[in-house]
Amino acid sequence: MTAKINSAHQENTTTKKHISLLTENIQEFINSKNDFQAFIILSIGIEFLGAFVDEKDFNEFGQSQNRFENSLKHWFNNKWYEQNRTWIYQNLRGPLVHQYRPGKEILLTSKCKNNIDLEKHLTKSNGKTIFVLEQLFADFKKACEKIDREMNNDKSPYKNTKMSEKYMTIYEFENWNKEKIVLSGQTETIIGE
Repeated sequence: MTAKINSAHQENTTTKKHISLLTENIQEFINSKNDFQAFIILSIGIEFLGAFVDEKDFNEFGQSQNRFENSLKHWFNNKWYEQNRTWIYQNLRGPLVHQYRPGKEILLTSKCKNNIDLEKHLTKSNGKTIFVLEQLFADFKKACEKIDREMNNDKSPYKNTKMSEKYMTIYEFENWNKEKIVLSGQTETIIGE
């Protein structure tokens, strides 16, 4: 059964807009105290930023670890991330994305849910490294600002077509019940009968 579309809006987002959407989504999770989900999206976001270091297509298979580590090395100001990038991938990004849990050598916490002091970020407790969501997110936002400066710098060594290309298409429409439907895709899609 095909629903008749009463109205539709299409938006083509760029990679720059996608970075903005990532930070907005993470902030929404923090605001609603969904810290675990925020850590997952944040881990994916870190990997996404690493894609701007290489010349490979966004869809290039098998780039997750390289991109995650490149992001920590090139975009993050805190040198601890760079020095421990493989370990962070193995204990944060990998397990969160593939197992829906943190690795055995880290503890995840947040100010929004546990009122933890941000200064506890990257400290040790019982032999495990503590990651405080809001501090990691603040560091991520600084990395995003660094990329934004590179996007606007014509002489940047990182300047490549990925910094300005169309990344995703978002479609919003109402179905016959006046319910708002949002679809997204990487390819052009014809919406209609």
